[in-house]
Amino acid sequence: MIEIQMYVVGLTILSFLVVVFSYRHGSYAFCLFIALAMVYELSGLAIRAWTESLVFLIPSMRLYTYGSGITEVTLQLHLLHVAIFLLLATASYYVAVPIFSARIRPPTKFRSVQSYWPLLSLLLLFGVLSVLTGAGLARRADYELGSAGYGSTVTGIHSVIFHGRSLLVVAAPLLLLSFRQKRWWLFGCISILALPIVEQLFVAGRRQAFVPFVLFLILYFLYTPTIKRKLLFLVPLTMAFIVATGAMFAARADYYKEAYALAGATQFYRPVFQELMAVSTISSATIVELENKALTLTYGGHLVRAFLDSAIPFFKLGDYLRASIGLFAKSDLELDQIAPYGALSMLADSFLSFGHLGSVILGISAGLLFGWVNPRLQQAYSNLAALNFYDVWLACLVATILVNYRSGIGDAFALGIKFTILYWVPIAVASIFRYRANR
Repeated sequence: MIEIQMYVVGLTILSFLVVVFSYRHGSYAFCLFIALAMVYELSGLAIRAWTESLVFLIPSMRLYTYGSGITEVTLQLHLLHVAIFLLLATASYYVAVPIFSARIRPPTKFRSVQSYWPLLSLLLLFGVLSVLTGAGLARRADYELGSAGYGSTVTGIHSVIFHGRSLLVVAAPLLLLSFRQKRWWLFGCISILALPIVEQLFVAGRRQAFVPFVLFLILYFLYTPTIKRKLLFLVPLTMAFIVATGAMFAARADYYKEAYALAGATQFYRPVFQELMAVSTISSATIVELENKALTLTYGGHLVRAFLDSAIPFFKLGDYLRASIGLFAKSDLELDQIAPYGALSMLADSFLSFGHLGSVILGISAGLLFGWVNPRLQQAYSNLAALNFYDVWLACLVATILVNYRSGIGDAFALGIKFTILYWVPIAVASIFRYRANR
């Protein structure tokens, strides 16, 4: 294990240097993406490499569960793929930035917060329906059931809680601007409209649902040039959120308190490290399946299904095609085999599609994507006070997708499509009615 420890330390130092370099050069979205990816992948590897010293971070029964089939060779391959992903993502990003650089333009239209009432009304509708149908309690029941019936109680009308979750991030820029302009009545109205869905997500214990909102605030602090000493805002905000989500996890059910040995101070940090360990281990387990030739590559089949499931609200076309003609059944089998309850990282997701080439394809693709996004994010946050529909959409979309490293490419893809549809359809409908009224 000493060799593994040396690799983990070396890769941690390299990751830290990339994050610091990106931060100092204003590449904040890419910096956060790399930081999240490395925290998820390297934390679990570090706990495994220094088991005797770090075993207190997660329950021993869970560490034993995660040890099945993973050898030192597996860990070395995992570290190699993480290094390939990191280096290629960084190289392609800094190649792409000068190519895709966008000159900051003044906003063509200024919008008021009132222009977003259709979206806020939809957010309120989803929240009220979630309260009336008990969607939050239904989602919590999934956690209490453990491995049985995962996701089975959150179907039909209960699924409105997921649509409300997708739109919650839109409240962030509106609350920010209302606060900055000291329009307290507007701030209060927006808070009241968002309150039902927030309450239901809290009841459900959906920690990830609040992350896009917090990430939007973090990116706002980072990309706003007039805010100095950014870390003074970011560190307390991040630490408070981690503690709050740990407490939320611990409060889910007595089942989890017993299974995860949550008592006293452990309830605030063990859930976090448990998740990090799970994500990293699933990446290692995917490599084990590849090495044993027990995995049939999907070549993106499960990603296509994720797209089809999200393209039409309230109708999962991918599920329908699988049930009716057996399409995607094979790719779903592989996905369920590796990560039946989530925690599939983007790295593991790329392995499912392309095998050992996954780290290469993911690294290059991520670098090029963030190379295109970063200058446009700078533009969006610079123009945020104008509340331009496109700028707000882009900033919220990045905050929504960025957090989904721990849920895989397919999930990020699906959430991005769902958010885009839920964002633009109410705006388009309201614009049509406004146009007809003005004729």
